[in-house]
Amino acid sequence: MIFLFVRKVITDFFSSLSFFSRLPIHYIYNDFHFFSFARSIWIWPFISAFIGGLEGCFIYTLSFTTLSSSIIAFSALGFHLLLTGCLHEDGLADCADGFGGGHNIDQKLTIMKDSRLGTYGVLTLLIVLGIQITSVISLMTLHQKIIPLLTAIAVLSRSSMLIPVFILSPVQSKSMASQLDHIPFIPSFIHFTVTISICLYLLNWKFTILYLLVSFITGFLFSLIINNHIKRYNGDCLGAVQVLSTTALLVTSNLLFI
Repeated sequence: MIFLFVRKVITDFFSSLSFFSRLPIHYIYNDFHFFSFARSIWIWPFISAFIGGLEGCFIYTLSFTTLSSSIIAFSALGFHLLLTGCLHEDGLADCADGFGGGHNIDQKLTIMKDSRLGTYGVLTLLIVLGIQITSVISLMTLHQKIIPLLTAIAVLSRSSMLIPVFILSPVQSKSMASQLDHIPFIPSFIHFTVTISICLYLLNWKFTILYLLVSFITGFLFSLIINNHIKRYNGDCLGAVQVLSTTALLVTSNLLFI
């Protein structure tokens, strides 16, 4: 019994790390028979903190060089995209193409499944990533404090991905995202408890409340947009929420600290 529990915990960790990053996990662990996407949400805050912390350390390390803030910010974006495999950004682009180019639900979903990138997707990525880069350039004046800030943002933005899940139903019944339609209570409770705890540790309670509100409002408003266009959520929608929540939190940080 204990062995099975430990095996599930290890599987959740490595599977989630493999999903949210492009680290070569398969060289270390490749036994995913006990993996449950819905159950694994308890580990998401830890994985998110690891990814956000790496990105923060990357920026802080480069700040000791003679490189300009712009070069460091663009390099940090490149590091982020390599680390995550453009997982969430791809979802945002697909949503932009589908919502902008389709005239009905079926057409929008068909466009979202198309691997080709359209005009709406390109322009949306340029605008959103441009805002992120500009925000990071300004936040580099925080020096080492940018590490806990980006860590908290990474944790909250991935937590906001669950907002459409609690509001809407999945598009497909057999997709990976659809597994989140039935999230067990204990993993869900651990997820939100750890998320709030990490933010309280990295930020003070006032900033934690504000950042929670920003990420929730962002996820809720985009859920309304999803409902208006396709009525249900898919993996692309969840990825889009993460990117938009990250952007909103970066802009909020600029308003607070710069």
